[in-house]
Amino acid sequence: MKIGINHGFICGEYEGRGFEKSLDVLKQLEFDGIMLYLSEEFVASRTRKIRKILADAGLELFSVHPPWPNFAFGDGMERLQAIHEWKRWSNYSLEMNAQNLVVHPCGEIFTLPSHEQDEAKKRLIEGLQYLSASTPEMMFVLENMVPRSFAATADELIWVADQIGGENIGFCLDTGHCMLVKGDLPKFVRCMGNRLLTTHIHDNDGIQDQHLFPGQGIIDWKTLLAVLQELPGDIPLVMEINRANTAGGATLEKRIELLDGTRKFLRELLRETN
Repeated sequence: MKIGINHGFICGEYEGRGFEKSLDVLKQLEFDGIMLYLSEEFVASRTRKIRKILADAGLELFSVHPPWPNFAFGDGMERLQAIHEWKRWSNYSLEMNAQNLVVHPCGEIFTLPSHEQDEAKKRLIEGLQYLSASTPEMMFVLENMVPRSFAATADELIWVADQIGGENIGFCLDTGHCMLVKGDLPKFVRCMGNRLLTTHIHDNDGIQDQHLFPGQGIIDWKTLLAVLQELPGDIPLVMEINRANTAGGATLEKRIELLDGTRKFLRELLRETN
């Protein structure tokens, strides 16, 4: 299995060449790719340059994580604007040769009065159906959400995917979110099956969404990696790490040391479970 990291963990340390230099470091550490957080400021008019920088560094763009314009809420004009924003992010992602576009399936639906939730779910499905049909080249991956959110469970996530119905709809497993809903991670993975296309892997204490390095919390990584390797395809292990929680105040050298140690930890477990 390939291993990646959210690019911002060390990117901000290199003034002027932050993105390029951080990729050089990740390649030296034998990472295989990254997840890229999208923002208009970072991406606009740079998509082809980003694609070339990644290619030159020999790194894959496993997934992109855009802002989350919400087309399940608001009036008709607001929802239409949200869909147009998603379409723009989809086009950016294609230009960068991203493998997957991560979608948060409007977890706030459960904050609505019960009589409004069905209509919000309907709008969510209609918006995702439009994106799926209008951009068939892009893989849209639905991420499991935090507790007290819609699509926090495997059943809800699968229901959304089945309602959309497109062949370019898959799943992104967020290991930390699953632990917070007291989920059985191996069972969750098996439920996702061959529609699981990418991951956000991070650890926690089972109480807070801390986004710790694998091995710093309570997840049984050896068991989880064994189950992931049962699935078809080459599902990347993409770390989504909160720098403040894992290395707040640490030097750049220390953060690089943490990255390298965690990559080696995962590689060793993969050898043991293969």
